[in-house]
Amino acid sequence: MAPGPSSLTALKGVVAEGDSISVFWGGNYTGIFAAAHPKITFTGLAVGGAGISDVGGGNGLVQRLPKLIALKPAVVTILIGANDLPGKRYVSTWAWLDALWAYVAEVKATGAKVIVGTVLPICLPQYPDLTSSQKERRAVANDAIRAEVGKRIDGVFDLARDPTVGNDEAACDTTIYSDGLHPTAKGQEAIAKVYSTAVEAALR
Repeated sequence: MAPGPSSLTALKGVVAEGDSISVFWGGNYTGIFAAAHPKITFTGLAVGGAGISDVGGGNGLVQRLPKLIALKPAVVTILIGANDLPGKRYVSTWAWLDALWAYVAEVKATGAKVIVGTVLPICLPQYPDLTSSQKERRAVANDAIRAEVGKRIDGVFDLARDPTVGNDEAACDTTIYSDGLHPTAKGQEAIAKVYSTAVEAALR
């Protein structure tokens, strides 16, 4: 059952979910946004190594959902996929997307607006299969995420189309991604610009 008008008025602030790329601290895009918007209640729930779900270890968005719901945010942002889109955790891109949309539906049921980030590239020469899998799968996943704006989700922060952090080659540039996975200060600043535009629009 959808929340009624009285329950929607209680929703406040922004919650950011994700993995290590989104962990809340001053130099991260989440921290940059929070510092620039001191009047907005902002909570970072992202944890390093996270995926959509982690039944065995408990380090997943699904497992943290009760904590998110208790915060009653007006807007929830999600950036996920670095750890669980490539490889064998999901049999296909569509299986990963099914898991994402199931999680999003539970968040949306609280009345919150949901904004999803497109998946970033990775460049891990020591793990060529993972790098290749991410390149192939994220192209499909990102098109699918964009297509759900106004349907399953309320908005997208489209990092994959950003000229600094979004293309596959950027992940191999150590001035943008320190280790082929985690953005540097330059990368985080680029992400923050795209993120801020999307979140500000949702809050309006």
